[in-house]
Amino acid sequence: MARVEAQRQRRRLGALSLACGLLLGALAWSVIPSFSRAEDPHRPQAFSTAMTPDERAAQRAQLLAMLPADKRGQLESFEREVAWPTGYMQTWDPGQAGAVVALMLFKMSQSMDTMPSMEQLMRTMSGQMGALPAIVAELAAINAKMNVITATMDSTMGRAGRMMPWMPFSP
Repeated sequence: MARVEAQRQRRRLGALSLACGLLLGALAWSVIPSFSRAEDPHRPQAFSTAMTPDERAAQRAQLLAMLPADKRGQLESFEREVAWPTGYMQTWDPGQAGAVVALMLFKMSQSMDTMPSMEQLMRTMSGQMGALPAIVAELAAINAKMNVITATMDSTMGRAGRMMPWMPFSP
């Protein structure tokens, strides 16, 4: 039992350190100044931030025209679903993004607490599934015995014996 508790503690500490590392990485990324890559010849034009809104709209229409109609509908549906949270998040103060990320990572680490009990259940089920070959062998033996019993039923019961549902062969 102490070993399980020690594993839980290690997992919690691991999840917490992962969350802190991701949070520090996100904060560091937001502090790094953004460099203009407009002069980079290897950067695809589709991802350029130097495009005007009209150019972006034209390129978006061109890219959408390349998609089949059903994929285009899925993409437009996805865009509608993303629009609301994007607009809502823009109403927050700029400093709240880090707190939201930290909260989400904390909730993710809490959901990991169920893993040891799930592992124990899976081990139990795996052990129970190991009994299936023995059960199948026993059923095959029972079936063979039933065939012996019902094979002579035809001669002892006459026509009624031939109508029994467990008869393997009907004349």
